[in-house]
Amino acid sequence: MVIEYLSRETLPEDKADRLLLEKLLEFKKKGEIIYIDPQKLSETGLTVLLANHLFGKLSTSNCFVIDKDIPWGKDDQCFCDNKSCKMTGHFGDTSVGNTEVWHGNPSIIINNDLIVESMENLPGNFEEGTEAPEVKVESDVLSGNAHIISETIIFSFLQKKLHPERNHYLTPCIGVGNSSFIVMFYDSEHDVFLESSHIPLFRPCGVNKYEFDDAAILASWLTVNYKFLSSGLTEEMKTFECGFFKEAQEKIKVYEETLQLGNVARIVPVPDFRKRSLQWSSFIEETETELIGIIHREKKRMKHSETDRQDQRSN
Repeated sequence: MVIEYLSRETLPEDKADRLLLEKLLEFKKKGEIIYIDPQKLSETGLTVLLANHLFGKLSTSNCFVIDKDIPWGKDDQCFCDNKSCKMTGHFGDTSVGNTEVWHGNPSIIINNDLIVESMENLPGNFEEGTEAPEVKVESDVLSGNAHIISETIIFSFLQKKLHPERNHYLTPCIGVGNSSFIVMFYDSEHDVFLESSHIPLFRPCGVNKYEFDDAAILASWLTVNYKFLSSGLTEEMKTFECGFFKEAQEKIKVYEETLQLGNVARIVPVPDFRKRSLQWSSFIEETETELIGIIHREKKRMKHSETDRQDQRSN
């Protein structure tokens, strides 16, 4: 869709595709600026800021629910430094799973379709009854994180249960660190797990001014709109099973039939299994890089065209 638009400069005829592309183009045209150093935010604060300023604005719906137990006493005020900026989401119950298997409370759930997890909100990062410390998580802690993997798997099974009409069940989950994020995917029909490379979040554009990196914008747009933009696994990818079906065979019916969203206890047992399909992260990275390259080339072409028109008018 993006490639076709850049080559032909015309919007798609399909109304749904046009709405999705206009979301991306409007975001790029506006040029969202954050007037606070992201390094000064906790991972939780940064995750909420991303939901409000990036993920929500690129999605067809800007509604999201924040874990009600995350400490924040300013009601609907955003975590950014703009006191007039209000959140389009709200605090509530984000619990997911089943007490017989994995269950927990993700940091944020966007439109009941996508989990966004902060490394700071993971179990074991702070004791119950104490305030969360200001912890900066290194980017490599995101990769292969067992808790985020568990959330990705459970949410794919849940989406399959809630939306059996979908063509595929390759479901993403976003993990946020202090300077980058990753996207994990799990297909609960074919038992395939994927993980992206690290995606940089910001680049400075002035004193205490930061804009979103093009890679972050594009990857976020593709992820939050996966229901419309993802075609699922290729036939070749389907052969790379990660082994979760085998590990969870005694409880597989629980995963398939009795998971729920909301009103689930907070105890979090994390299953352990080997990821045998992470080599496909390169596929995600290559697609992302190709699209970003096209966007940059198109920007240069449009700039040269404008310069040529100005020269013609002056002559």
